Amino acid sequence: MNSQIMDKNTSNESYINLFHLFNSIYPVSEELMNSFIMNCEVKNFKKKTKLLKPGNRSSSIYFIVKGSARVYYINKEEEK
Repeated sequence: MNSQIMDKNTSNESYINLFHLFNSIYPVSEELMNSFIMNCEVKNFKKKTKLLKPGNRSSSIYFIVKGSARVYYINKEEEK
């Protein structure tokens, strides 16, 4: 997984955008925002980076601040 932790200014902008989205759904307390910042990190992934290999389970959660992701699964019961 090729990733790069963003610089502080970009990271702050990403958190602001993310909290704006969260607050549009449900108000988020300042305490929760601070906890989120202290326990999370903003990462930048190159296009077409695979975040998880087939058969593996993730212990992470990802919030996309900019860009998009493709999600798919393999159905072992169906022949393709």
